[in-house]
Amino acid sequence: MFQSTQIGDLTVQCYAQWPVDEVLISRWKTLAQSVSSATAFQTPIWQTAAWSALHGRDLRLFTFERGGQLIGVLPMHFDRQGNLTTFGPSVSDYLDPLFIEPKTILNGLSTIYQNVTKNVTFCNIRESSSLRTEMPAIAQRFGFSCQEKIVEYTPAITLPKTWDEFLNSLDSHERKELRRKINKAKREAGAKFARDEGNLETALKFMEASGSDKSLATHKYLRPLLQQAAPTLIAHGQLDLLTLYLHERPACCLFQFRHAAGPMLYNCGYDPATKQWSPGQVAIGLAVQNAITEGFQTYDLLRGQEAYKYRLGAVDRPLFRISLSKA
Repeated sequence: MFQSTQIGDLTVQCYAQWPVDEVLISRWKTLAQSVSSATAFQTPIWQTAAWSALHGRDLRLFTFERGGQLIGVLPMHFDRQGNLTTFGPSVSDYLDPLFIEPKTILNGLSTIYQNVTKNVTFCNIRESSSLRTEMPAIAQRFGFSCQEKIVEYTPAITLPKTWDEFLNSLDSHERKELRRKINKAKREAGAKFARDEGNLETALKFMEASGSDKSLATHKYLRPLLQQAAPTLIAHGQLDLLTLYLHERPACCLFQFRHAAGPMLYNCGYDPATKQWSPGQVAIGLAVQNAITEGFQTYDLLRGQEAYKYRLGAVDRPLFRISLSKA
């Protein structure tokens, strides 16, 4: 532990090294389960793997307790400019602070770092986050100015009740093409789509075979992150590894987080040798179909404004960066 501070009935602890206390990790997991807006990105499983994969340094992980109850966890670090900022936004799409009481955040941070930190940045904040509505007034109280900026978008599809309704909502050309490609893959290549957690290495190889910046990022960061986090998340029912089989062989793999609001597509990769079958489009189409069948209302395509997302009817949802500056 780096520092512990008592603020009335609130205990704020700050870790400069990644915590390995199993009791704390267990309480963190429980907190993530109790916050309805939380995603896999805010769990200790994902955050621990991200810290390891990104070779994080100068950690400042804050925990907030009241009456013996863990009410908040906030993994941050000092960036190269010396600013206190959210850790891991490059690999974690949603990083709203994991809190039962968001208003305690700045109270704790200001008390510990009031003479050190002039700038605090919260990354990848969703539009619906209470941090956006509460932080300006709280920041002003502690002498900070507060600014927010849209930095990225997470396109998402609002799902109808049936697959036919979904197809009918698409542009006529896109509807015909998606239906044609799925039918062709089933008819001519015996397409099957299933959860298969044993295909982790295959999925990573497909992602590395993309021949783009994605292949380099996968090899350097996503491979170690997913190798560490995916098996545990799968075992805890928080992640699905979905595989499209063509001619009885894996052709495309999707990493899809589970969430109460609907599935979240994190990443995918396909075998370049099967490109003629449009395996990525077929697999994502079938994933959307499964989500509709399971009764979800949203299919979240997460960050990135790739054209295929909008062809599927996705609508942009903004992600914000909230910056606090102290005079």
